[in-house]
Amino acid sequence: MRRSLPEGREFEDLLSHLASIVSKAELGAIQLNRLRAGVTEAIYWYGSSQFTSDLVAKTTLHKVAKSLARVIEALRDEGNEHPLLMALGQTPEQSTVDLARGIERLQAVIADLEKIAAIPPERRPRGRTENRDLHHLVHRLANLWLVVSGTSFTQMWANDGAATNGAAFIEAVVTFVDPQNLKALPKMAERVVKERRSGKVMP
Repeated sequence: MRRSLPEGREFEDLLSHLASIVSKAELGAIQLNRLRAGVTEAIYWYGSSQFTSDLVAKTTLHKVAKSLARVIEALRDEGNEHPLLMALGQTPEQSTVDLARGIERLQAVIADLEKIAAIPPERRPRGRTENRDLHHLVHRLANLWLVVSGTSFTQMWANDGAATNGAAFIEAVVTFVDPQNLKALPKMAERVVKERRSGKVMP
């Protein structure tokens, strides 16, 4: 999975390959610029989205929400005020206790914990559980195909891979950005074509 902006020889080879899929004749400067910008944006978006999804999956703050609320409640309990101020009010040399310092630090701790407790839980999208990032990527590439080729996006697949230029176009990009998802690509491309025919076109 690529998260940085695509560049280098490998990316230039991909662009050349995509250009040859779009047209047997050499593409003009405007089409090439659109191709480069569109593929760069799609690949960077896909990598960033995958990275964000991974972070959401690893978030564990929801597991300590109830415990955190109990900690804040205990810190606000007047019965705990004296030992807390004694602990937090110690000077750096730990030779004396500054009550004003203790009050300030206690209020700061409570305020920070309340900020953490207020972080909303990450919500995973409802509905279909298929690879949403791949779904969006194929829609983006279908839009790009229409822009650079001037023809509608179509897809057909054979045992050895793509059987139409549109399918070969998205296959080349997915091979570059996330080859582990190639097996899911034919069904996803079929789904996207059906959606586009029914008027559902993602930006």
